[in-house]
Amino acid sequence: MRCNFLKSALIIGIVSVSVDVFADIDYWLMFRHDPQRTGRSPYPGTEVCDLKWKYDVSATPAYFHSSPVVKGLDSSPDPLHNPMLYLGNMHKTRVYAFKDYMFFTDTVWTYKPNGSTSYFHSSPAVGAIGTDGAIYIGSEDGNVYALRQDGSVKWIFPTQGAVFSSPVLSASGVVYIGSNDSSVYAINSTTGVQVWKCDLPIGVLSSPALSLDESVVYVASGSEEWFTDDKARLYAISAVTGGINWEFDSATSKYCSPSVGTDGTIYIGSKSNNDSKLYAVNPDGTQKWVSTVDGGTSSAAISADGSTVYTACGRINAINTSDGSIKWSKFWGSGMVDSHYGGPILSSNNRLYFGVGFNNYGRVYNLNATTGAIDCYYDTEPGEEVWDTPAIGPDKTVYFGDCSGHTFYAIWDRTAGVEEEGLRDKGLKVSPTLFSKSTTIRYYVENENNVNIRIYDMAGNCVSELVNARQSVGNYTISWNSKDTKDKRVSNGVYFCKAKIGNRNIVQKLLLVTL
Repeated sequence: MRCNFLKSALIIGIVSVSVDVFADIDYWLMFRHDPQRTGRSPYPGTEVCDLKWKYDVSATPAYFHSSPVVKGLDSSPDPLHNPMLYLGNMHKTRVYAFKDYMFFTDTVWTYKPNGSTSYFHSSPAVGAIGTDGAIYIGSEDGNVYALRQDGSVKWIFPTQGAVFSSPVLSASGVVYIGSNDSSVYAINSTTGVQVWKCDLPIGVLSSPALSLDESVVYVASGSEEWFTDDKARLYAISAVTGGINWEFDSATSKYCSPSVGTDGTIYIGSKSNNDSKLYAVNPDGTQKWVSTVDGGTSSAAISADGSTVYTACGRINAINTSDGSIKWSKFWGSGMVDSHYGGPILSSNNRLYFGVGFNNYGRVYNLNATTGAIDCYYDTEPGEEVWDTPAIGPDKTVYFGDCSGHTFYAIWDRTAGVEEEGLRDKGLKVSPTLFSKSTTIRYYVENENNVNIRIYDMAGNCVSELVNARQSVGNYTISWNSKDTKDKRVSNGVYFCKAKIGNRNIVQKLLLVTL
């Protein structure tokens, strides 16, 4: 395993990160964030495109077609233990579990099924906090895998065709997924037993979405060819019985996944030769509108107020959900958004992110969702293309992999929440930050609150707990004598002081050097 550090993380000095968003919650649990495939995060995303870290899985191409998911941990909602990142790849035929240590990442485990054709095009879905947190993913070998949080096998469910589809996990604990054997499956997430199977006329390569009340499964079937045929449809399937409620002739492209809006409208892209459309379908299966879009379509992102839907391929389009009119349309230059794995995503601070790839060229864009203006972009290494859908973490980090190389990336705003001299009155200040024996920690409690202050090493292990009490309003001063919980002196290196004061988390970096 190899770690790639952000160079700025090695600079001696204080780095204080105010991360109120870190909490015991989940972040991006499945393909396109949620069961409705809205591609919309409740968290803000980075407004600049600085490299946080990148991870090289090996010298052999890994081909990340799978999109990452981001999950908090039940036992350790602390930012130094969060988040976990899961994704699969092709040629290395593995599912990866990474941990983001804020300034670098490393693999926690990898899972490789038996056989040589277990390519993972599918993106995983992860159980929410309060469940067992299992990871569910489909494989080209025809199986759906359920893995425990430690990477061991929970169950394996066989289908009769390659599984490119990404699973959707309902609140009731049912996994819904399509297969190229022309079927949609409902699987009990606990036991791996089939709940029902719905047979369709043609293979299912796209990923299912759920209605707002999770009573209906929406899925698109598409052609084995790059474009469409007369069997391509959008289907509404009862989540309880597996029966077909209705079908809509959208002539859908084989990979586009449906998205469900705030009013229950279903959006599905269609691509046939040079004819690209986005359909809006009412929950009863009737057409609401159809919009002809230039440059092709992808899975759609939907704004929080439900007024705008975004889709991309050769161009990115912002479409009015009331009538299908184009609000704006932008062409960014070279590269295409892949219609299967890719598509735009939307952050709570009105940023659009999407990756492009063409002829060994890869880039992730950051656009203003209101105007379409390009604020910044990040170029991958030469020869790498970005086909997957990015994911957004709780600290403005955007995660993505490249599909033609072997690198997993995280970009963020390295100045977001960072204060070089700590927090003066209301927060935390450690001095000195470069020390040989002990350092002083001063903090302020604004309202009576629970306070917990711990020291962590670079691996995210708690080496000392300094405060764990409910404290009244005021300034406090404590010290750390560079010893662990067993009163043994720790080794030289980088450590983090993390204060949790009420719902606020503050992290400062320390460097212990014995003189």
